[in-house]
Amino acid sequence: MPKLSLTLRDIKRIVAPVEGRVDYFDTELPGFLLRVSADYQDKAGAVQRGARVFYAQAGVLDPATGKYLTRKAKVGAYGELTPEEARGKARLLLQQLRAGESAAPSRAVTLSAMLETHLADHSFKPSTSRTYLAEINSKFASWLEMPLVEIGRIPPDVMIDRYKQVENKNGPMAAKATFKMLHALLAYAKIKYPAAIPNNPCAVIGDAGMWPKTRSRDDCLKGADFKAFLAGLGKFNEITRDCYLFALYHGLRNMEAASLRWEYIDLDLGVLTIPDTKNGEALIAPISRQSLAILKRRQEQNPGGDPFVFPSLNSHHKCKTGHVALSSTLLKFHTGLRLTVHGLRRSFITTGKRLHLHEEAERLTNHVDSTVTGKHYDCREVDDLRQPLQAIANEMERLMVHGVGGKVVDLATARVAG
Repeated sequence: MPKLSLTLRDIKRIVAPVEGRVDYFDTELPGFLLRVSADYQDKAGAVQRGARVFYAQAGVLDPATGKYLTRKAKVGAYGELTPEEARGKARLLLQQLRAGESAAPSRAVTLSAMLETHLADHSFKPSTSRTYLAEINSKFASWLEMPLVEIGRIPPDVMIDRYKQVENKNGPMAAKATFKMLHALLAYAKIKYPAAIPNNPCAVIGDAGMWPKTRSRDDCLKGADFKAFLAGLGKFNEITRDCYLFALYHGLRNMEAASLRWEYIDLDLGVLTIPDTKNGEALIAPISRQSLAILKRRQEQNPGGDPFVFPSLNSHHKCKTGHVALSSTLLKFHTGLRLTVHGLRRSFITTGKRLHLHEEAERLTNHVDSTVTGKHYDCREVDDLRQPLQAIANEMERLMVHGVGGKVVDLATARVAG
């Protein structure tokens, strides 16, 4: 529990944690603290500053158990209140807390506090925690300070109206994702505080049959699409163009390619490592000849030692991420294809399967083999995947340069690596 004089000058010096939250306790007023949350990345890829909120905290005797419980009360957000204003408000709240008002913990827990508990009690990936914080705090801002007792009493028509509001503003799939998170949060609250919230009010969305069906996507490059894709890449700047190609040659997800760092690359061994993937398992894969050419070019054009392989051209103009952004909208516009960034990953896997490299394509894209053989008997290493990866890359290169029926001819950029 770090202690700090919660003055305007000292608060400005606080650096947000890499993940989670840190409480800074005031050296002047015991029980007064500032909670600083990690910065997070929104859906557009922009880094948003984490919350900084003042709280009052006191030990309160619970008459039912005879034990002291830690109780918190939100004072207000830093920026909306100055440190002195917050300290004055905290003094009153501390008096109320120590007087034992509303000592029953289940009734004192707010949606905001439950969100913190939910994230603390589950081993979510940092990206998942950031999404929870961004979505719940923005979509349910007016509900955050409501006690769970009141949340549990939200009428079905009110819950449905809020769902429709989010759906109309952000789209059906975004509404589904947001309310699924709220549903999971309240399901855990129901387990942890059953007296406060015996029923999950979010269940009405499913009961009413309002969840939209998830449509399976099948966009990928086929036949002549490869040449159209390569031609369309010419309309992007060189760094972004290389990033799209790298994503295709390795079947990477959008952010895995866009945020790729040099520390994940071993050019001497020809090995790529993505430590944080969707399934929680690190991806360790060989590097194809085509990708090696891209990496060498990017290295030569990186005299400043930027940590990102594909840095943003706007990095010196307050770019929040520091790396390129791959856009499905722009990809469709410039190529004229019905293609998403994730469709490049699908194209890699499909090409591999057409070459009868089914298992290899799955392993190269880090799809987990849940069979007994896959989990306990498959001991293949990175070098075992070099030839299959190169075969897939060569086939996609052939289709991009000469199309269906053409011979294998290296891209000009790939010949540099040879």
